[in-house]
Amino acid sequence: MVVYFARHTLDPEAALDLAGETFALALEKRAQFRGGTPREERGWLSAIAHSRLVLFWRRGEVERAALQRPGVEVPDGSTADVEWVERAADLPSLRATVRTALGDLPQDQAYRVQRQALRRAWR
Repeated sequence: MVVYFARHTLDPEAALDLAGETFALALEKRAQFRGGTPREERGWLSAIAHSRLVLFWRRGEVERAALQRPGVEVPDGSTADVEWVERAADLPSLRATVRTALGDLPQDQAYRVQRQALRRAWR
């Protein structure tokens, strides 16, 4: 789950937060789960993860509501955790690919994409 988020955000700390929020929300909503097989469980969890990711892209931050509820203890992500995510998701390579792809765009398109990404990052 953490690698999924890291590959979609390129941010290991956000990935750790999003995974935590996903599992906290799944725990909170477990009574709503109507499946019975491991495949259905994975699908349900994946749907929750996808919704958390979309919310992150829209807001530019992790929704922490489920993590802030009583009874949910959130460990601090250590430097080792962040480094593990960087390696497991191969983030340096992915970032290089994004930089190359931006470099291949016509200048006006690259400028718009970069400006939009910066606006989203500073919200």
